[in-house]
Amino acid sequence: MGHVKRNVIVCCLVATDVKEFATGRRHALLVSVSATCLAVNMGLAIIRAVILALPVLNDAAGAASTAEIVLFHAVLRVIDVCAITDAQNRSLVVISVQAFVVKTVHRKNFVMSVERVADVILFQTYAEVDPSEDPVFILPCCSMVYTMATLDGTLHMSSYYDTNGTPSGPLPGDYIDTPQCPNCKKPIRGLRRYGRVTKRAAIDAAEKKFITHAQRQLIILQQRVNDAVDRGDLTQDKILHQNLRCFGSMVKRPPCQKVFEACVSLLKKSQGGQGDDNNLDLSTLPVPNSTFRFVGYFNLFSAQIRLLCSRPTASKAETYARQALKQFIDGSYSQQTGEAKLVLVQVLLMQADKMLNESPKSEEERTKREEQVKPLVSEATDLLEDLESSSDWFQSQHTQDFYRLHRSLVSVARRARNSTFYQSVSTNELRAIKTAMQVKLRGSGHWYRCVNGHSYVIGDCGMAMEQTCCPECGAPVGGANHSFVEGTERDMHMDSL
Repeated sequence: MGHVKRNVIVCCLVATDVKEFATGRRHALLVSVSATCLAVNMGLAIIRAVILALPVLNDAAGAASTAEIVLFHAVLRVIDVCAITDAQNRSLVVISVQAFVVKTVHRKNFVMSVERVADVILFQTYAEVDPSEDPVFILPCCSMVYTMATLDGTLHMSSYYDTNGTPSGPLPGDYIDTPQCPNCKKPIRGLRRYGRVTKRAAIDAAEKKFITHAQRQLIILQQRVNDAVDRGDLTQDKILHQNLRCFGSMVKRPPCQKVFEACVSLLKKSQGGQGDDNNLDLSTLPVPNSTFRFVGYFNLFSAQIRLLCSRPTASKAETYARQALKQFIDGSYSQQTGEAKLVLVQVLLMQADKMLNESPKSEEERTKREEQVKPLVSEATDLLEDLESSSDWFQSQHTQDFYRLHRSLVSVARRARNSTFYQSVSTNELRAIKTAMQVKLRGSGHWYRCVNGHSYVIGDCGMAMEQTCCPECGAPVGGANHSFVEGTERDMHMDSL
């Protein structure tokens, strides 16, 4: 077949006198091969080889069959030379391309035997099979030899291809079990004929492993987030945010997504790009649509953590909550959808409360602020009404959450309707106010500020004897037994007037 530029592994029948070799003497075989290609079929070349096997006194570990015709691996370079002499028998040899290695013959790791069954359908041994009629394959995983018909049946090729070898359609959406060797049960890989099935099975196996690992991490993170929510802060779990980011990076690129990106890169290169060019119309590609709930949980946990930060960022929390809600709805996860709605209601009420804490300076500003709060209150009301129609089990699990959010919603709505606006007051006007209060209280008293900065006065001795609520914001003011509530400050400006 001319000069062979590639190295090959020749698996051949050697006709030689091996009785002494088979009886236990540790001799190696020096094999010289001249081969002629007869046919190429199914990715394998069938050659006619003229083999000369010479015994060499060497301590190479090896064993041969007791039969006079011995089957073994002869790993060597095939070159265009004439045989020194013909072997006693000429055999058809199946070869597969490999990197160059030196000739090795292992006694204890005997690769094949002529008596071993190669066709599990007709129960024919390798010696009974004619490779020119029924090609054989050597499994890379275990070096077992099987006919093409046997492996086609084992891998259910009729389910994926028609009789002409044309794909009958896309692979099924369900998981495909990893094909295994009928004898040793090792996974079958590395055969181009079955690459479409074996590679899909490998992706499915990686997907299962990913799901198992992600589920384990999800359970741990969920418990930590719940503990932080119950405490109301993140001080006792400072690395929770970092661990959550790592979880998000993992679940945003599952194995199916990585394979998709690799395929897109390959398509770009096939069109002359460099693998990262944007010259490919991605709209024509079937983007994988994963129904995994892990990304939804990542967004849900991120929204909850944003609410617990020392400086809550409502806008980012709202973005995470809405993304989680969309992903859970798309995946038809009803329970997780309800949890995302609860978090979104909490975020909306926090945004409304933050707006109401800003004091307007005119009636126009007060009206504008009320208009900004209305959509938030309206959406929160609609979400709570949807949750009230959810399953009894879900409502029983979140009874306290429903009660707390309803109270917050009513408070925000009332404050939005009854809020007052503030204007700057001159020093003379403040003196007039203080004088009027002194007349009413029959004394100067002392002035204080609530936790939100609203001024109030305590008459008589000026020390706290009872507790009430600030008429402006509802925060506790006053105290008991000359002790003030937390957050109270002296209003030194009013006292100095």
